[in-house]
Amino acid sequence: MPEQQDLAFQLFKVAQEKYGEAIDKLEKPQYDDALRIAQRKIRIEEAVLSSSAAAKVSVPANQIDEALEQIRGRYEEESDFYTDIQRVGIDESFFYQALSRELHVEAILDFISSDCDGVTETEISLYYYMNVAKFHMPEVRTARHILVTINEDNVENSRANSLKKINQIASRLGKKPDRFAEQALKHSECPTSLQGGLMGKVKPGVLYPEIEQALFALKVGELSEVVESPLGFHIVLCEEIQEEGTVPLQDVYPRLEEFLQNRKRKQRQRQWLESILTSSNDSHYENGEAANG
Repeated sequence: MPEQQDLAFQLFKVAQEKYGEAIDKLEKPQYDDALRIAQRKIRIEEAVLSSSAAAKVSVPANQIDEALEQIRGRYEEESDFYTDIQRVGIDESFFYQALSRELHVEAILDFISSDCDGVTETEISLYYYMNVAKFHMPEVRTARHILVTINEDNVENSRANSLKKINQIASRLGKKPDRFAEQALKHSECPTSLQGGLMGKVKPGVLYPEIEQALFALKVGELSEVVESPLGFHIVLCEEIQEEGTVPLQDVYPRLEEFLQNRKRKQRQRQWLESILTSSNDSHYENGEAANG
């Protein structure tokens, strides 16, 4: 029956998008949550597609095909996708129709919010200064490291041999620190060796405490002494220091403008949805009263 397939379709989508699992792989609490969301989505879809705005918007076939291909792409084989939907009671034709309806709903919501006023400079500035703590950035350091691991099951990587090797590297770098990336590529046993030991921008609380303490004690261009962590022995280089502080408004202005504009659009969509859902409830109530009268 279409109603059963519709619920199965919504459950299929929610299970994939929220939990990354097939419906029949969900635990009971997850299934109950997916069922609640699916039922609400069906109710919203019915109200939106019954609205006067529905006739003003259409979805091109190629957009539906692209969305279908994206879903199929989550499977190793296309046949696995069809097996999956058939297992939960959805046939290929209905899935396409249901996906088309879902995209139609999204297009209608975009249409409803398309006439939202733009965000003003005052609104952006006000949000920034009312939430300035959100734009505080800790000190960040660009770092490289060289790692020599310890493995007592391997003679070459015994503690003594690894310490000897890292000390030899440290000695070479003490004379020619500009060879750090080259030495990392040759000798480091960390995957970052392929990028010359580059760990990128590092903020506090990310690295092992021993490495972090060494890194944040360095000046730009300085090398650490040999440091030991649970991974092994390290030499750390500080390439750049970005001081702690608040990101200026001009640096986050475009991102804030986009965020606040999207928030306005979502708010308009919610208000419109609430109004049509209320009308839908009133209509059901009146029909029920008439039938019982």
